[in-house]
Amino acid sequence: MSETLRQFFKQKTTIVGLITMLFFQLVFAVVWMNGYDGVTSRMDQLHIGVVSDDHGTGAKIADNLVSSLPFEMETAKSLTEAKDRLNARELQAVIYIPADFSAQLQQQGEKAKIEVLVNESNPAMVKTVGQQVLGEVTKNVNREVTQNGIVTALSQLRLPAEQAQGIAAGVTDRVEGTYTALNPITNFSYQMVPMMVVLASYVGSMLLSMQLTASATIIASRTNRWKRFVARQIINAGAAVGIGLAATGILFLFDVEPMAGFLELSGFLILTLFSFLAFAQMFLFLFGQAGMLFNIIALSLQLATSGTMLPRELLSETFHKVGDFLPATYAVLGNMNLLFGGTGTGGAVAGLLWITLAAYGVTLIGVLIHRDQAVQIQNGQKVVGAHE
Repeated sequence: MSETLRQFFKQKTTIVGLITMLFFQLVFAVVWMNGYDGVTSRMDQLHIGVVSDDHGTGAKIADNLVSSLPFEMETAKSLTEAKDRLNARELQAVIYIPADFSAQLQQQGEKAKIEVLVNESNPAMVKTVGQQVLGEVTKNVNREVTQNGIVTALSQLRLPAEQAQGIAAGVTDRVEGTYTALNPITNFSYQMVPMMVVLASYVGSMLLSMQLTASATIIASRTNRWKRFVARQIINAGAAVGIGLAATGILFLFDVEPMAGFLELSGFLILTLFSFLAFAQMFLFLFGQAGMLFNIIALSLQLATSGTMLPRELLSETFHKVGDFLPATYAVLGNMNLLFGGTGTGGAVAGLLWITLAAYGVTLIGVLIHRDQAVQIQNGQKVVGAHE
């Protein structure tokens, strides 16, 4: 057995495998620990909109919410506009005060309502944030509305101010908060589908590109580099179409009911796979098998910056910008829209196309750099030389 172990360790592939395993641990630790560092302290970067159709007490409350809540607060012109921005993921939540808010406050036994709207076609954290905002807003508005109203009423009865404040503090729950989901997701497993698709697609693209590189090395002495390049792209295109259709079928098999139809979803998955293949093979054309190390880095960066785990607004500026140049960012956006609802799919398609074109540009540089090696026999010995 010891001799067998020595034989394994004499092979370069064994050492490469161990180094790769260690490299995975190192890269994921460095990328994720830095990418998600300080996320909690950046919660104030989430964008929350406030809409008030009530021009009395509601308008004053809206102004107080904009100035007091610890987020990027802004006032939206109308509920319709706010919903559009929610669907476009420009806002993470919207606080809505209806037109009859003041009237309901004045009626005995009635509760005024405040609504918090959240687009659930987002990382699961957005739903949690929306529910926290609902609780905080309801508590704060209840305190403000109840105390102000009772203080005013008791003051008119000429009670001392301190006594009026004490009585008012004991009256609560005049305002009721409601949570409304745009594009609701009822099954948590569905929420994980975009991440599953991105992870499976990019890892599969990495492995296929690596195997094609190994195959290309084996047949290099019998083929032309440009013919090998074209052949690989034909294989990539066929794999993207076949696996994209199969992946869509698998989603339907597990009762995932996308907002889009089969053809629309499968078309986007095919584009995603082809873009991933173009991006993954780029490193291998430039660096050979060593390009897999760059693919490991790219995989980790894409999982951290694409918006599958948490809203991209919570990333540091550096990681947010890096994500703009990676295909998974646009794959996640398009998948969320087609699976659950939302706008911006056209932008996601354009992003994938531009990255694919850029990747092919870099790949062609790799083809030009690595010329074929001609093997000749001179005086009984092999002589290697470059040729076209």
